[in-house]
This record gives sequence, structure tokens and C-alpha cells, in this order.
Amino acid sequence: MLSSRPTVPLRLSPDFEDAIRAIPGVRAASVVTDAAGTPTEVHVVTGDEKPAKQYVRDIQSVGMAGFDLELDHRVVSIVQLPTVGPSVLTALAGDAQPLTTEQGAAEPVAEPTHRAILRSIDLTNRESTSDVRVTLTLDELQLTGLATGPKGSSQRPRLIAEATLRALGELLGWTCHVDTAQIVAAGTNQIALTTISAVIPRLGVQIFSGCAVIRDDESDAVARSVLAAVNRHLTG
Repeated sequence: MLSSRPTVPLRLSPDFEDAIRAIPGVRAASVVTDAAGTPTEVHVVTGDEKPAKQYVRDIQSVGMAGFDLELDHRVVSIVQLPTVGPSVLTALAGDAQPLTTEQGAAEPVAEPTHRAILRSIDLTNRESTSDVRVTLTLDELQLTGLATGPKGSSQRPRLIAEATLRALGELLGWTCHVDTAQIVAAGTNQIALTTISAVIPRLGVQIFSGCAVIRDDESDAVARSVLAAVNRHLTG
């Protein structure tokens, strides 16, 4: 008897990823296809030199002209990072990093008001499941989110993203879901990339995305990627 196996996503030809990376402003690209070779996910990290919609159109043009691929804009996920120093990556995620003055002295950066800040991540492994507790603070509030799911390192990013989003649920006031939470390569770095769908009154379903460079702890980066996606909406 033949056992059925789940369809495993395949990486598209690296030539297409290289072509996307050649678009001015693109910093990293990762493409996933189905078994037939049709792109199902196109994740791209860019600068903020032009609108995200323009990057999507550029990627669609590259796919059609160079690879005869007709990409639906809905499969393209754009994460835009400010074109300034690396400390902004942390600021987007709610941390504070020192800046260096011309004299070389370090000055602390004031934490932005009304931005959720990551305080702790607690992971408990059971026989076949894992429990994740994420604790955040927002001004004087302490927020906690819980998530439980299958045990395993491949499931951990999604569990942490879900726990982080649940901690923010009451503040957002929207129905939100984690669409994807994964680790992608960006040159020599690894980046936690999360996409979130939210049902917003009068606007319908909106997709948010956020990313964070992995420094020492992958779990920390995943939680910060969720904050990067939603903090800007908390601040208005």
C-alpha cells in the first residue's frame, strides 16, 4: 500500500530570486512554489525608496518578461525597512538601542510612546505539544498572550507569533490571524518574517507584515517581527 505524503513546497529556480534581488531597492527575496512550479509565496524585503505597490508591479514585470510567470499580486509579500541605520530594525520592534554621537559617546534612544515592548517569552514543552506565553508592556499595561500547538522547532515560529498577536488582541480591536511566520535568509543574515491578516471595519481584510533580524534568539526575533507589523498601527 502506498502511503500518501503531504505536498512539500519547492524552491523555484534561483535565477528568479536573483532577478528579483536585482530590482533596485530589493534587499532579499525568497520564492516558494507548489509541486507544479507555480509561485505560491514571494517574500521580498525592500527599502522604502518607493511604494510597496510599485515593488509588486516590478516583481510581476520581471516574472512575466524574464520567466513567463503571471504572478497574482496576492502572493507577493513586501516588507519595507527604512533606509537608515541598523538601529531602526530594533526601534520598529519596540526595543531601544544606543546611538553614537560625533564625539563617540553613546546616547540612549527614548522608547516611543504607545508602542508595545517585548518583555519575555516562556516556552513549555510537553509530550506532544508546546505552550508559549509572551509578555509585553505598553505604557503602564502588562499584556500576556498564550498559544498551544504541536511540539517541534518547525512549529515554534508560528506559536510565538500567535501568542504575541493574542497579547495585542484587545489593543488592536480587530479580528487578526497569523498567516505566516517563518525564518528567511537575507544575504548572510537570518530574518524572522511574519504576515498578519486583519479584518478592519470599512476596509475589509488588510495584510500587515513585519520582520526582525535574528541576533541571538530566534524566538525573540519572531515576536519582534509581529510587533514590527502592528506597532505602527497602534501609534496611528
